[in-house]
Amino acid sequence: VDHAAAYERALHHRAPSTRSASAASSAVQVVADLDARALVVITNSGLTAAVAASRFRPSAPVVAVATDRAVLARCALARGALCMLIDDVDDATSYGVLRYLQ
Repeated sequence: VDHAAAYERALHHRAPSTRSASAASSAVQVVADLDARALVVITNSGLTAAVAASRFRPSAPVVAVATDRAVLARCALARGALCMLIDDVDDATSYGVLRYLQ
């Protein structure tokens, strides 16, 4: 899959219209620019993670991190999103996320 082309098509087809879409678009561009291994999204609703994963299709996996199982259940429906349940936001340390990705 040509991830850069998929991102460009999604971006030019329809400009980001919400804050979540704008944040997702910017995050996916940073992932591409830095050749990052993952895009970690700490989320309350799951929307930004789902938009990043399914609309912009980055080359790196999108990891949705949340404290609510229902939020992660919604994220799991998005193509390409991985989900990580945490007890509280303080658990979302780099070590915990890296351990999850391995």
